Amino acid sequence: MDPIFIIGAPRSGTSVTNWAIGQHPNIQVMPETAWIAAYVTGAISSFRKGSERGKFSHLSNVKFPIENYLRHIAASIDGIVHEAYEMRRQRLYGDYRSKGIGINPENPNPGYQVRRSPDDPKRRWIDATPLNTQFTWALAQAFPNARFIHNLRDPVSVALSLEHFDRVGAEAKS
Repeated sequence: MDPIFIIGAPRSGTSVTNWAIGQHPNIQVMPETAWIAAYVTGAISSFRKGSERGKFSHLSNVKFPIENYLRHIAASIDGIVHEAYEMRRQRLYGDYRSKGIGINPENPNPGYQVRRSPDDPKRRWIDATPLNTQFTWALAQAFPNARFIHNLRDPVSVALSLEHFDRVGAEAKS
């Protein structure tokens, strides 16, 4: 499991980086998750709870390594990510393989596809949730082979973008 995490402040270009890198034939692009970092940090907390009483705790009485524990957590996350990707692909494309097509002909932006060819392996995945920035350490513990790309943007530009964000695609709430 070699995921890629795009981290950075909200409105720093994490989404556009996500979709650009996701055009690679071996990388699954997905919407922001928010749940992965919560799952990993919760798992680390659970490991500590299961190890806090020495020989009287389930994990610590056998000296169960946190690396092994997190490897199982990461594998479950990887499985969920791949299954959700297949569900998304099925929703967008239907049973495209039996139809002999590689892309959704109804897509209004044919240059942007979840999968451009039935032969694209899409074994790696990319998560560009800005909130992952504060959980980089935990994510790196669960996914030691992960790559992190940190987007930086001028703080004034970020603030201006956030100020006008409520006008993008919807009516202002205030």
